[in-house]
Amino acid sequence: MSLSSTSPPSLPSEILGVIAEALSFEDWFACILVNKEWSTEFTSVFYRSITLLTSRQCSLFHGTLLESPQLGYCIRKICIRAPDPPSMMLKHLPELCPFLTHLDLSKDIRGHIHDLPLLPLSFASLSSLTYLRVTSNLNDFSWLETLSQLNFLSIQWVGTKWSMALMTNIHTWCPMLNTLQLVIKSTNMATNPVPLFSSPLPRINKDIATNRQQLPDNDNASNGNSYNVSLTLKSANIYFPVELTHPLVAGWLNFCATKYPNLIQLTMGLEIGHQNHRSNPFNTNSNIKNHLVSSMELFSQSCPHIKSINLENFSEYYRLLQCINRHERQLEQLSIRDPYELVAWSLFSGTTESSRHSLSKLSIASFRDVLPHIEYGLVQHLQTLPNLSSLTLTECMNRISIDRLLYAAPQLKHLCLVATYLVTTSGIPLVEQHDGLEILEFKRNSVTQLVLKYINYHCHRLRQLIIERTSIPPLFGDVKQQSHISFANLNLEKVSLHSVSRKTVVPDSDSFVGVKVNTNDSFKWYHTGKDNDRNNKSGDVLGYKAIPYSDLPVRENNNALRLLVECRTLRHLYFNDTRLII
Repeated sequence: MSLSSTSPPSLPSEILGVIAEALSFEDWFACILVNKEWSTEFTSVFYRSITLLTSRQCSLFHGTLLESPQLGYCIRKICIRAPDPPSMMLKHLPELCPFLTHLDLSKDIRGHIHDLPLLPLSFASLSSLTYLRVTSNLNDFSWLETLSQLNFLSIQWVGTKWSMALMTNIHTWCPMLNTLQLVIKSTNMATNPVPLFSSPLPRINKDIATNRQQLPDNDNASNGNSYNVSLTLKSANIYFPVELTHPLVAGWLNFCATKYPNLIQLTMGLEIGHQNHRSNPFNTNSNIKNHLVSSMELFSQSCPHIKSINLENFSEYYRLLQCINRHERQLEQLSIRDPYELVAWSLFSGTTESSRHSLSKLSIASFRDVLPHIEYGLVQHLQTLPNLSSLTLTECMNRISIDRLLYAAPQLKHLCLVATYLVTTSGIPLVEQHDGLEILEFKRNSVTQLVLKYINYHCHRLRQLIIERTSIPPLFGDVKQQSHISFANLNLEKVSLHSVSRKTVVPDSDSFVGVKVNTNDSFKWYHTGKDNDRNNKSGDVLGYKAIPYSDLPVRENNNALRLLVECRTLRHLYFNDTRLII
């Protein structure tokens, strides 16, 4: 019997393109090595979305496009994270990538090259842009006039003085804008800003807010200082320094109330400069606070479609939630990150009464020290949210028992714990199984073997585990000092490990990962350490390859991580963003 080699199937380029977009990077690279036809198609798919992290990557990318201009026609998205990309590359970008739709420039780009109007870019050739993230220090936003197709716009404004009048014509130039994000770096407001409206703030027409049937008058729309609503904008995000808290918070809420009747998502964040800043910027005279409350009331009344609120370092969050609750708005997502006020669960529960049955995603962050009874308040509040499916707890320093947490939220599918430590309670678990939990994340954490054992026995629906910058201490009394992730009862889709160590403070000098997928199999070992240059270079981009057990160092290294991962089934395992070939 002779063995004959079989060639891969010849598929239409459209089908290969669909397949390529659904593959991981490692699988994509394996396909590009099959034959010339697949190489051509999968290469063009690779160039559809480009991310450049260093100046060298930018130079190589620019040289590749100059040598092979046809690749530029495939590019749709470019994300430049390098702090100092070559100016010539940015100058040639419109010519080399004429069909660019997504341009994301890092806010950390040095010098003035990050300012698009200062580059000899032809905005006519970039008129197909739908996504733009850029930094600008110009006195106005008139450079947006030719970008009428934008639906996402993020501007980091580093000008001298900010005025809300800069926002006057932005929706006239970009009528299809769906998401707007402003990051204001200036610490001064214009002394005599041009008034945004020539008359007192108008009432929102009910037909516009609810039925979207009535449009603003064309003559008024052309007047920069007249009332002109935007019916397309659904997400508004603004971040500003603490020095501009008083004038900007009320002004931005009024602006959203009068311009965005169909707003769904609102984000407001104060940049407090450093994490130990504990003074409340809203602790001022009563007139300013009353004006702020009036703006919150107008916003809650004028935005009936609001579904998501994200407040960062915003100490008056409960006042805004009270206004939203008073107008019976039903929120689906709520995120609170506040260093000034500790989350009082009794008050928090009262201000979210109208969203009790609609809230599906909740994120809470607290910077305060350990306080008693915080677990009890959290559990009591979670029991009032029957449809909660995603929960993120950040820097809740108290230890929270995992069984009480999952018992209080039986519908929870996604749980993310950032610097929030889990424990297990002694005695019989409250429930035998938690069938809802599918995704579990630990970040900046320490996970004990008892917690992992509880997950293995009681979370049978778990499909994805993410562990980042987290220590997994070895079993007590283990002579080899090996860390264990033992999920022998679970069928996992993906396990992602990043910056995992044995100890919280001491980094590991080297690391070895042992993987056991089936109870009848033996462990496969992978050398994933920092000093493993040979493996990183010769292990190719398909991922880490298993090494024989005999290649493991005979002498135990006390500073080396030995991590054992055991699952019933496992499809993908990543260590520091590199796949382990199972």
